[in-house]
Amino acid sequence: MLETSLNELRVYDINTNIWKKLGVVPVSANTTFGWGTAFKSMGDRLLVVGTSHSWHRKAIVYSCRPSPDVEEQHWEELKYWCTGSELPPFIHNCCVMFA
Repeated sequence: MLETSLNELRVYDINTNIWKKLGVVPVSANTTFGWGTAFKSMGDRLLVVGTSHSWHRKAIVYSCRPSPDVEEQHWEELKYWCTGSELPPFIHNCCVMFA
C-alpha cells in the first residue's frame, strides 16, 4: 500500500495482522495523491514509476528488492529504461503495467 500523504510504502503482514512500513518511495507520490505512480513486480524486484522530485518533473523508474526486515529500502534508479523518449508519465506507467 502507498500512503500518499507520507510518500510511504507499506506491506501487510498476515501473521501479525499489521501494516509494516517499508520506507519512503523515491518518487513524488504525495504531490498528486498517488495519481501517476505505478508499481510492477518482476520476480523478487519491485519497480516504481512516477515523477521525479526535481523541477522538470520527468517520468522516472526505480527498482528495489523490498524486505520488511530492513528499515529503509535501497532504491536503484533505472537510468536507461526509455532513453530519448518524451512521453507523458501516464503513458510510461501504462507501458510498465502492461509489460
